[in-house]
Order: sequence, then C-alpha cells, then structure tokens
Amino acid sequence: MPRVKLCVKEDKGKVSLTEFDYPDPGPGQALVRTTLTTICGSDIHIVDEIDEVMAGTPMGHEAVGVVE
Repeated sequence: MPRVKLCVKEDKGKVSLTEFDYPDPGPGQALVRTTLTTICGSDIHIVDEIDEVMAGTPMGHEAVGVVE
C-alpha cells in the first residue's frame, strides 16, 4: 500500500516526519494526493507556544493536490 509522509508535532518546539498508509476513501469521499503544502505562522505558533495541542497533531493546512 502506498505511504504518505506527514509532519507532526512531537513536543513543544519539536516536529518530526512520520509515514502512514494511505487511507481508503469511504462513500462520498475522495483521496487527494498532496503535491505541495506550506507551513504557515499559525503552525509555528502551535509548535512553539501552544501547549494544549497534543503530540501527533499534523502540521500544514494550506495544501495543493490532485484528486486520485
């Protein structure tokens, strides 16, 4: 099964690149292959300053992709 790479918050001030299996889309859903994503100021704020955001939270929410 293809894998997807995801940048996640590990701890305050620390992120890591993690791999997951691609999910199977359910009824009414589509699988979008990300071709470009960016890290914005709110992501940096979440990693460096907001303690309430749990470890494992994905970073990057401004994405460009192709519907598979």
